[in-house]
Amino acid sequence: MRLAERTDYALRVLMLLAASKQRCQVPQMARWVGVSANHLSKVVQALKDRGWVSTHRGRGGGVELAADPCQLRLGDVVRAMEPDLDLVECFRDDGACPLDGSCGLWGALHNARRSFLAELDRVTLENLTRGYRRGLLRLTVEATS
Repeated sequence: MRLAERTDYALRVLMLLAASKQRCQVPQMARWVGVSANHLSKVVQALKDRGWVSTHRGRGGGVELAADPCQLRLGDVVRAMEPDLDLVECFRDDGACPLDGSCGLWGALHNARRSFLAELDRVTLENLTRGYRRGLLRLTVEATS
């Protein structure tokens, strides 16, 4: 299983905002993340739609964290940003499998996905950035230089 780039970028943006505790502009964050500002704007919009960030236009504008980093769980972000957590076709509502009813794969993969998400649910945005603030902020300064 591999997270989509969109999820990866969303996590990086949230970590940056939590570490900096200030507004950041999309072009600066895009340099830090290593992606185009246009692409990152779409990720920021998805985070805004969830209420996790707020955006401000004009002079002094930018993006800031709107969610409490102690409450925002990594599992919630992954569930919201991932296009598909169905590991195999039979997980889908419309999925068909010729082995239906006689296959142990569904149960094993279902339990693995549940364990994966349960582990991510234990981690908050605060957990991700605590102890790493100096490093994240150093990267931010380098990206804006």
